[in-house]
Amino acid sequence: MKNNGYLIAHPEEIRIRANIVWSKPYSYDVLLSGHADEDCDANFYAIVGYVDNNWWSFYIGMVVDQCVSDRHKNADHRDRLRELKANNRDVTFNLSLGVVHPKAGTNITNALIENIEGLLIYANWHEDLVNKKKIVDFTSGNTFQIINKGFIDHLEVEEIVYGVVYKNT
Repeated sequence: MKNNGYLIAHPEEIRIRANIVWSKPYSYDVLLSGHADEDCDANFYAIVGYVDNNWWSFYIGMVVDQCVSDRHKNADHRDRLRELKANNRDVTFNLSLGVVHPKAGTNITNALIENIEGLLIYANWHEDLVNKKKIVDFTSGNTFQIINKGFIDHLEVEEIVYGVVYKNT
């Protein structure tokens, strides 16, 4: 954890340690044409837009057992994008894809991906994020240290720790 005054109380007890490497934003055309390098390796995606000289996440989601491009062909995602465009006429929406790189000893399971998605949504929530679930709270029996790398301009936080932390005063 970066030295910002907070320390992990029991770092040896963090069960889940992973980096998520986020891609630079891809246009929907590039993604749907199969030209996004991370398409079938990504576990997460963020619908992002460039607003007031800053990148913002408007939605954070997970992908299990399929490519991101396949997920975005589904009706619910087409509807979400249509709604985002209608409510944000001056924003061009793109997708940043997140690939999990677990530390040794961490197995990637569907349940783990779902837990990390909840943590990402909760830790990166802001009033323009259109996620409907996992925005009010996050609970898990695991402890986490997630470090976002690569293109992270759209995220609120670079490092997320879920467990006991304390302020070093």
